[in-house]
Amino acid sequence: MSLWPDAATATVERRGLRVYPDQPATVVGLIERSVAADPGAPAVAEPGGPALTYGELWEEAERVAGGLQARGAAPGTRVAFLMANSIDLLVGVIACWRAGAVAVTLNTKYTLPELAKQLAACAPLVVVSQPEWLEKVDPQQVPHLLSGIDGLLGRFEPVPLTAADPALLMFTSGTTGSSKRALQSHLNLVSVAETYIRCLELEPRTTTVVAAPMFNATGLNAQCLPVLALGGTVTLMPRFHPEELVELLGEGKATLFHAAPTIYALTTGAAASRRARGLRVAVSGGSPVTRGLVERVRELAPGVDFRISYGMTETSSPAVLTPPGWIDERPGDAAGVAVPVDDVGLGPDGEILFRGATVIAGYDGDVEANERSFLDGWLRSGDLGTIDEDGFVTVLDRIKDVINRGGEKIPSIEVETALCEHPLVVEAAVVGVPHDVYGEVPRAFVAVSEPVGERELQAFARERLAGFKVPAEIVFVEELPRNPGGKVLKPLLRAESGA
Repeated sequence: MSLWPDAATATVERRGLRVYPDQPATVVGLIERSVAADPGAPAVAEPGGPALTYGELWEEAERVAGGLQARGAAPGTRVAFLMANSIDLLVGVIACWRAGAVAVTLNTKYTLPELAKQLAACAPLVVVSQPEWLEKVDPQQVPHLLSGIDGLLGRFEPVPLTAADPALLMFTSGTTGSSKRALQSHLNLVSVAETYIRCLELEPRTTTVVAAPMFNATGLNAQCLPVLALGGTVTLMPRFHPEELVELLGEGKATLFHAAPTIYALTTGAAASRRARGLRVAVSGGSPVTRGLVERVRELAPGVDFRISYGMTETSSPAVLTPPGWIDERPGDAAGVAVPVDDVGLGPDGEILFRGATVIAGYDGDVEANERSFLDGWLRSGDLGTIDEDGFVTVLDRIKDVINRGGEKIPSIEVETALCEHPLVVEAAVVGVPHDVYGEVPRAFVAVSEPVGERELQAFARERLAGFKVPAEIVFVEELPRNPGGKVLKPLLRAESGA
């Protein structure tokens, strides 16, 4: 017996994949449907700032799409965005899709060297940046570097698109700790939006507040797209501030909210006796969701329907969701069951595997990564887990040596490499240690040739890494523990750290 509503289980098979029978072929069609239904309805707003109706959003996107086409944007070309959450970012991404190009969302927290690697890997024709981030991009590296979207003007020529066409490129950390390019198709993104709508039983004119950054799948794929598909209103927070989010939820700006557990923890802590108004569905994922956190969210929003989402950037957002009515009845720490258009299985060693309509066809231009990460048509998650007889998926541990800080993944090898660039550092090993708010944070064990201060090394690392990757603590050791083969014994370091 299916645990999903009838609207979610009604699927058809197309090209070997289960999809919803009436879903649009492309993201452009998904949004255009709402534009045609009510062009005067409010589509997007910034707190205390500008707002656009669906008609205005579509017109702005057409103007910018024409400007991108005038600079050579065409099907298959890449347009990268280095922007905080904003109306301009949403307009730019939609414009990119209307021009047939692939949108690339870049992490605004990254440093110039980190971004240089990513830009070299994805080779965008255009980079659109907000003024405050311009200095992070080498203008010699891209044909067109633009400050915002205001100057993008041109005659728009409609472009035919198919479900299989690439739409969005997001960078993700792989099992080796290296950054991989997850290339999401229009089919992937439409399937994600329709899955959330049907599985969460979202209503027309659903509203949401986006506190998660839109360079991640949660902010863009899991919130903006389903709400825009329903003709609802998206409120974009340029940056997450707990107090501001409490106020927005108290004003009734969101009937749907989706964020990492860390955002919920900080927000419920700031709320005190204040309550959210009209919040009907709350979703969380990206790191473990405790039952205690669920209760705190219920105090903030009495009667809320809480769900857990489990997936990867490579699944475009959810592959697993908690079914309706099961958040308290789910077995143990299970996240949920496979969404109707995806399958979830286990590999020979208990690794969780995904396949289906939300799963990418492969990494962009990375044969080796595809060979490592795909097994007989299944995407390897890098997570160990179990699946019970009812299909409930429980994540037991990560195979990847990646630290999960509040949903933001930190490859330990990247931090170790940055530390080892210091002339006095002989060797370094980085592990995750428990943290009350973020779940875990990086701790570095470092051997040095001469005395050096912890703050000096943290400052050195901060010049090369985004702030959230910098070790919260540095422990100085004579040498790192190693096995007979010379491999650093990270399990021993974790045990010493209480992880």
